[in-house]
Amino acid sequence: MTDAIEFCLADIGLLLPEDTDPKTKGVFRHEKRFYRLIFERGFLMHQVPALLRDVKRLPEYSLRWRTDASDEASVFLSLFMRFLRPEELGDFGCRMQRQRMVALFFRELERRDFVRMGELQLREPTGDGEPLSVNEFYERLRVGHEGEVLDGSVPEDVAHGSLRPTLRPYQVRAIRWMLDRETVPKVLPAQYARLGCLNVEGEEFYMNLDSFEVLAEVPGEIPVPPGGILADEMGMGKTVEMLGLMLLNRNRKRKFEEEVGPRVAVAVKELKCICIRSNVKDTISCQKCGQRQHKKCVLKNCEEEPIRYICPECWRSEALVESSTTIIVSPVSIKMQWASEIRKHIADSSFKIFIYEGVAESGWISP
Repeated sequence: MTDAIEFCLADIGLLLPEDTDPKTKGVFRHEKRFYRLIFERGFLMHQVPALLRDVKRLPEYSLRWRTDASDEASVFLSLFMRFLRPEELGDFGCRMQRQRMVALFFRELERRDFVRMGELQLREPTGDGEPLSVNEFYERLRVGHEGEVLDGSVPEDVAHGSLRPTLRPYQVRAIRWMLDRETVPKVLPAQYARLGCLNVEGEEFYMNLDSFEVLAEVPGEIPVPPGGILADEMGMGKTVEMLGLMLLNRNRKRKFEEEVGPRVAVAVKELKCICIRSNVKDTISCQKCGQRQHKKCVLKNCEEEPIRYICPECWRSEALVESSTTIIVSPVSIKMQWASEIRKHIADSSFKIFIYEGVAESGWISP
């Protein structure tokens, strides 16, 4: 089906003469015309304003006149629906409006909802009728993880040559699991409800259970973002496990010199540095806007002066720079502990550490 196909879901109102008394029972107004409410199914007059607002908000629904071949004298205000185009999908801002429309004009025939069914199973009471205890909950999780089959591309031996500690069996399992989560694409089964509409015979529709968008076909599988949460207990060596993962799954090193061109002459403008001082000695000019900054403020962490310097403000409009680094965000109290653990456990001189103290201490760091 294409987005040109539309379905008449229901007749909402019957067009009335222009001199109709607006106070008449069962009469509503839409776009300066009066209609008598003829849509039933438990629908009440006080719900009409919300319906009109929802239709106006949702691009796939519209209200239009139509006539019946058997009664051309009667003009109906009818609700039509088309399928959303690919670029229109994923609008969760209209979720509540779509939920109301589906409840009014469709009936559910079948539901495929493995996530919520899984949640219900975890909430089921134990054999004695009591809710799951915390220990029982974690035991179910442990059994589930032990039954998880990792992809064949994940190596059995994850002891990297630059990792000093000898890994314990549970640490090997954790590193292999993290490698699987980072490197192996995964999908979840599609979650949807199969719908029918009383006014549209012989047609089936499919609803996205998260956005309530009505689709022409069964939605595709759901890609799972890479990554996860390592939630071992304290003292199990999570730091070593993470370092093992970093060593085994490094990104390709970027060649930044390929992405920079020669220095371009620009008109030098006034000093506009992050330190707000007015001293104009030893400055560098931005290759985009020409504003000058102190080298000690913006090149503090650079090993050499860049060929094409861009100021902090102009970087906001630049494309994102891909990096092969790993960022570790931690409480200030254990920041230095992370650095000491890395130096202690990794025997690789190319494994560099940079501790960011914030703009006040570390200064501006150019990407």
